Amino acid sequence: NLRDLILALNQLNGTIHSTDCSGLSKLEIIGLGNNKLSGTIPPTLFGIPSLRTLSLSRNQFNGSIGDFHGKASSLINTLDPSNNMLQGQFPMFVFELHGLTSQNLSSNNFCGLIPVSAFQNLRNLSALGLSYNRWSIDATTVNISSLSFPTLAELDLASCNLIEFPGFLKNRISLHVLDLSKNQIHGKIQDWIWKPIDLARLNLSQNFLVGFERPLKNITSSAEILDLHGNQLQGEIPILSNAAYLDYSKQ
Repeated sequence: NLRDLILALNQLNGTIHSTDCSGLSKLEIIGLGNNKLSGTIPPTLFGIPSLRTLSLSRNQFNGSIGDFHGKASSLINTLDPSNNMLQGQFPMFVFELHGLTSQNLSSNNFCGLIPVSAFQNLRNLSALGLSYNRWSIDATTVNISSLSFPTLAELDLASCNLIEFPGFLKNRISLHVLDLSKNQIHGKIQDWIWKPIDLARLNLSQNFLVGFERPLKNITSSAEILDLHGNQLQGEIPILSNAAYLDYSKQ
């Protein structure tokens, strides 16, 4: 009858041997984050029928995440294997998990090219982290009208080889956190970036931005943290009334 298995922050080490999980059919939450676990992630974990949350972040897992097409629990809403040493192509079975609300694959060694349109079926996403891998995110040829993330609040695409602002974000007024740092975005900071009414943290640092599309006197934003350092900004800079942290430094 076990439903929650949470062993985070316990200095656990070694590997998790792939095992028969049929006796854990009611397990809903697996929390093994912040340990020293290594080896590959057992495929049987994804197949637990009642599983909703799988948190494996900040360990030393390696290898690829296998192809679980049609095998992963359809109830999974939170998937977090971030900050490990996982590699290989993007785990495509993720796009079958239509109930996903939070997905964080950041800080691994995944590779390949991912069109942002591939995420269009994950309409319930509220948090998406893809930063600091070896892949590239293609957001340049997207039919904006076909993409709708009505609940997206946190988006982390740092170091994803973006070359322009993702157009599908133009009407995302629910954004709370947006990180597009360490990409190759050129030109001016576009007007729509200031539209989200609950925007708290905006990081556009270490790109090739040169200024602002909107006259500075007309810029209003709820952002409390604005990081634009490491760009090529010229001229006036905005001082946001709600900001607690502003960084416009060149380095």
